Amino acid sequence: MARLEPQRWANGRGWTREIYRAPVADPLETAAWRLSLADIEDTGPFSPFPGLERHLLSAAPVPLQLSIDGAVHDLCYTQIVSFAGTSEVATTAVHGRAQALNLMVRSGIRGSLDLLRGDARLPVSAGFATALVVLDGIVALDGRRLERFDTVLPGADETRLGLRGATVARVRVGPFCGRA
Repeated sequence: MARLEPQRWANGRGWTREIYRAPVADPLETAAWRLSLADIEDTGPFSPFPGLERHLLSAAPVPLQLSIDGAVHDLCYTQIVSFAGTSEVATTAVHGRAQALNLMVRSGIRGSLDLLRGDARLPVSAGFATALVVLDGIVALDGRRLERFDTVLPGADETRLGLRGATVARVRVGPFCGRA
């Protein structure tokens, strides 16, 4: 994560670090799916992303309050909320510097965020997860320790992930539905 350059949000109101952007065959589309980490320090609207489904995980230990299409969501650390890219979303309260892990997927692609917690030794491959993001605790990949927000993009070969008192966000992105 430390090597990723911050980029301005589309609406200019915040910063994000793009972790991964999956390429698409259609040059008019920007990505099949995208994973990023946003810094949220102020209240205000989110950028709209028509044609995308969004999954947001509160990734900092400060409360974050969002209004999504008029419904208020009080998010604590590791809580997840999903919404359409066309939803009217705004941060209505933030106490300090919040961070949000964002998964955005194009229509016709399934995406999900869930959590792995505790102590475990796991065989990891592309079938297990599309990406794994370290949130806290001790996490090692094939014996090498990972830092907070370090991300593993599993490949075809199986590797070993060790968790000790850890929380890891698991990102899964499914195939295109209804397309060849």
